[in-house]
Amino acid sequence: MGADNPEPAKQSTITIKEQRAPSWSDVAPFYATVVQQVGFLFLIYINNPSWAIWATFVLIPLLDKFMPEDRKNINPANLKSFEKDWRFNIPLLIGFFLNGAGLLYIMIGISRGTYGATLWDFSILLASCSVVFGVNVPCISHELYHRRNKYFKILGVIGHMKFLSGHIPIYHNEQHHKYTGIKGKDPGFPPRGTTAFDIVEFFGYYGIRETYIFEDQKLKKRGVVSLMNRLLANRVVRYRAIEIVYLIALYLTLGWKAVVFQILFAQMSLTILSTTNLFEHYGLERKVLNADKPNEKKLYEPQGRHHSWDAHASSSMVILFNLQRHSDHHLFVYKPYQILDSVENSPSLPFGYSAGFLCAWCPPVWRAVMDPMLDALERGEKLREEEVKKQKRILDLYFSAVWITFTLLQFFVIGFNLPAY
Repeated sequence: MGADNPEPAKQSTITIKEQRAPSWSDVAPFYATVVQQVGFLFLIYINNPSWAIWATFVLIPLLDKFMPEDRKNINPANLKSFEKDWRFNIPLLIGFFLNGAGLLYIMIGISRGTYGATLWDFSILLASCSVVFGVNVPCISHELYHRRNKYFKILGVIGHMKFLSGHIPIYHNEQHHKYTGIKGKDPGFPPRGTTAFDIVEFFGYYGIRETYIFEDQKLKKRGVVSLMNRLLANRVVRYRAIEIVYLIALYLTLGWKAVVFQILFAQMSLTILSTTNLFEHYGLERKVLNADKPNEKKLYEPQGRHHSWDAHASSSMVILFNLQRHSDHHLFVYKPYQILDSVENSPSLPFGYSAGFLCAWCPPVWRAVMDPMLDALERGEKLREEEVKKQKRILDLYFSAVWITFTLLQFFVIGFNLPAY
């Protein structure tokens, strides 16, 4: 998917110039997500999961704010060696199996009463699990199902089933990437004025329905006439059936509390995923080329780098396997994460993805920050100096208030539970 002949891009000014093979030092930063997940499981073990929420929404955004931006690109002469190096797959696969094992560990603990015994503890555990695994599971799965290797694709679908959303790879690959920026054709496209609360999917109903219809129409075009045959062949139906069997097995082995946790985790993960899509594509609509001919079929401009928002925050970059280099991903969908480029002429967010959640979940701040940037893009300009200062002032005040609030709550209200050995 994506553009077959993307426009030439103005590459970032920082490019690693030496010709060399990748080393372990190139791979090591991407183990950040493994460290994050191991750290989270340790916090659960010592009964302090709330610190994961504080780290996600305070520590990581602060690191993003004060560390240099990551705009480094791989030397084109080294791309093949970096692309083919198997070592970049290791953190992906460890992360995939670790978050699956971690979810199972948590649900076993819930079923035994070890974790989440009270409503407060259950809620904190659910929220912390959602902001760690609810971000990492879709991110890792997204990278896996964008690979050419069929086994990685299968793992990507299984990854989405961890939050009961096996339909998403179908929608994402066959609708989202093809129709990015086209309202009405990409069901998940967030036009200007959309807020994070407008696109919350309750248990994935809308996405499942739209993807089922898309798959059903595709089967009709292939000549599958019988409704029963289409139902049996529809991947959405198959994946949903597997997820239902999984929930039944979960109930029979671990009980109803584990099932409730799994369903609520799925809902919160979907909310996080839809919010991510919001700040990846907000308002970047593809223009209709024949708008002056309303009786003709609409022709849209080709997908370009200006239809995705990039971010350059360094801590979020490695934790999310370069997902913030989103415009390059959309134009070259089979590019593995380690060789995605940072490009200067792509629209850029003034924050990393971790801070992006905080901004998106406050609609007045979101619109005050994002809409002037859309106006500037419409004019073919960058933000004016006074607009940049106003944007910075809004973000500094808002993030400072949120970070101080989270810190006071964590340090002085929730506190730290000393483990008893």
